[in-house]
Amino acid sequence: LQATNVLNQLYCSQLHGQLANQEAKKQSKKKNGKLMSDGLPRLLSSDEFYERVMNHEKEQKRVADDKKTRREEREQRSGALATWKRLEDERKRKNNKQRT
Repeated sequence: LQATNVLNQLYCSQLHGQLANQEAKKQSKKKNGKLMSDGLPRLLSSDEFYERVMNHEKEQKRVADDKKTRREEREQRSGALATWKRLEDERKRKNNKQRT
């Protein structure tokens, strides 16, 4: 009976850890972009809500700019990698030619 309780306690603590990890993962996901996601009524002309809207728009613009910057960097990196591969193949071809 005591061994069963110990095993049950270990199992419950493991499940508790998994559930905490699952909830943390769910919280860390990307926000859905809703300003009034809790369903409560808001005064749309209040200063607080206006600030939230302005902050939200700034955040959306920042995210879009970051995405564009990452895309440009990825394109530059792929271009540099293509050039490097071409030069590397040429070098290998010359080495193979010298060996034969």
